[in-house]
Amino acid sequence: MQQTDYLFGFLILANAILVVFSCSCVMQNPYNGYCESENVLVVRALKLIEHERVNSYEAEIVKVFKSKEPLTRNTTTLNTAKYGSLCGTSLPLNQPMMISPSGGDYGGFEFRIGLCDSIRMKYSEKLENFGEDLDCSCRVSTGGFGDSFYPKEMLCPWIGFFNKLSCPNGDRMRCSADDNGECQWRCKSENFS
Repeated sequence: MQQTDYLFGFLILANAILVVFSCSCVMQNPYNGYCESENVLVVRALKLIEHERVNSYEAEIVKVFKSKEPLTRNTTTLNTAKYGSLCGTSLPLNQPMMISPSGGDYGGFEFRIGLCDSIRMKYSEKLENFGEDLDCSCRVSTGGFGDSFYPKEMLCPWIGFFNKLSCPNGDRMRCSADDNGECQWRCKSENFS
């Protein structure tokens, strides 16, 4: 009987340790992630340096969409936890990636990246003008828990970011506020107030 109690106690302790060392976050769509991020960059990871608890990437900064401070270099270090269970992430080497890292103090010498970052996707020409198409006074509804953080009039329903719907001349749709402050999908070429 005592062995069973010890085993049961060990299992409870092991479960508690697993819960403490796990990564949990609500993923965002790129539209909302862009608007809520201090930094949005396109980087190319050049080299991975593995440390005991942290992995570091030496990376080239290819493009800056937004930055909380002016960047003074075209290279940076991206630090991440070594394991996914601690929200660590990986970057493919020599491929341009759009990311929203935290940090970037002191001219962008070092940033932190992880699984819970708002934006982490392959960069392509489709994304060249990504930030210019966004009205950050609005957010896109994903139908999930995150919608409760925003007033209803601030949300456009999710339709897919690159969906052209019925805009003339191949123009893209944009979630933007109308004259009454309610957000709705409109063609990018329409006048916004």
